[in-house]
Amino acid sequence: MKVGDEIPLRVVIYQEDGEWIAHLLEMDLVGSGDTPEEAEAELAEAFAAQITFCIQKGISPWRPAPRKYFTLWNKIQEERLTGAFGEAPARSERMVSSMSYRSSDRRKYLRRAGFEMVGAG
Repeated sequence: MKVGDEIPLRVVIYQEDGEWIAHLLEMDLVGSGDTPEEAEAELAEAFAAQITFCIQKGISPWRPAPRKYFTLWNKIQEERLTGAFGEAPARSERMVSSMSYRSSDRRKYLRRAGFEMVGAG
């Protein structure tokens, strides 16, 4: 993989009204579900749909979430790092995760958006 080929994206996972929320901070997208895994899966679908839409419209997908969610991500990450030197914490009601966008994935999203790759082989 070339340097700069992958863009890391931050995800904060938390419970709200008894439902798990996975919130992609760089795009202010959310997925929800009965478990953190379901919320992340829904977020992955929303991410693909949003990237496809932005390619179709020729607009940037990067619209950050409100600052409070970045602050929450930082706080959870700090708690995780602090906990790494002590007892492992029980499953929390707040977690952090990550996903990434690879420039090599652009073709997949272009196909999904209905664009033909002229000269691609």
